[in-house]
Amino acid sequence: GGTFDITYSNGTITIDSESIVVQRSEKEGMKVLNEGNLTVGIDSRITPELIREGIARDIIRSVQNLRKERNLDVTDRIALFISGSEEVQAAVQDFNNYIMQETLTERLQESDFGNISIVSFGDIEVGLDIIAVKK
Repeated sequence: GGTFDITYSNGTITIDSESIVVQRSEKEGMKVLNEGNLTVGIDSRITPELIREGIARDIIRSVQNLRKERNLDVTDRIALFISGSEEVQAAVQDFNNYIMQETLTERLQESDFGNISIVSFGDIEVGLDIIAVKK
């Protein structure tokens, strides 16, 4: 609300609130929201790593749905068979341990097998099959 004097080699400049112009420009790929004194910026770029993670999460969700359809208990250990594009194979490779842990998979194999079910996530198709593993 006050003024501020800045002295430099050619004299003094007085700055007040009317002398200041505040402009906001968003960085490319960022979404910025303001509410009062709070500003939040979110990087909205979708990287190949995020795409593969999304595929892995969709595989997990689809395996859990397939488990229900096949009347398997949520605690049953399974063998999981997956087929799909190179993108699907990359996701399975990158998130192998995560997929196996979340789905209680004892053995994961990238191939078609038996009673394959095709699931789609957007424009990606994945072939899945599960069988219960006896203890």
